[in-house]
Amino acid sequence: MSALSARYEGALKENQDMKYALSAADSGERRRADELKESRLGALNAALLSISNRITETHKELYETSATAAYYQKECEKNDGGAFSNTCEMASRYGLQAASLREQIGSLEKNAEILNEQILALDSKG
Repeated sequence: MSALSARYEGALKENQDMKYALSAADSGERRRADELKESRLGALNAALLSISNRITETHKELYETSATAAYYQKECEKNDGGAFSNTCEMASRYGLQAASLREQIGSLEKNAEILNEQILALDSKG
C-alpha cells in the first residue's frame, strides 16, 4: 500500500510540475506576443505621425500654391486673359499644382485612415 501511495504522490508531483512548466511556457509566449504587439503599435503610430506631418506640410504648400494661383488668375483677368500670356500660363500651372496637392492630401488622408484602422484593430486584440 505504501508503494502505491508513493506512486500516487509521485504522479501528483509530476502533474503539478507539468502544470508549472506549461504555465511558464504560456506566460513566456504571452509576453513575447505582447512585446511584438507593442512593437507593431509603435511602428504604426510612428508611421501615422509621419503621415500626419506630411499632411500638415502639404496643406501649407497647398495654401501657398492656391494663393499664388489666385494672384496670377487675377492678373490674367486684368490683362484680358490672353490664353498664351505669361500670367495666364502661370495661373494654369499653379492651378494644376494645387489640384495635384489636393489629390496628394486625399491619398495621405486615406493612408492615415488605413493606419488608424490597423492601430484600432491591433489595440482591440487585448
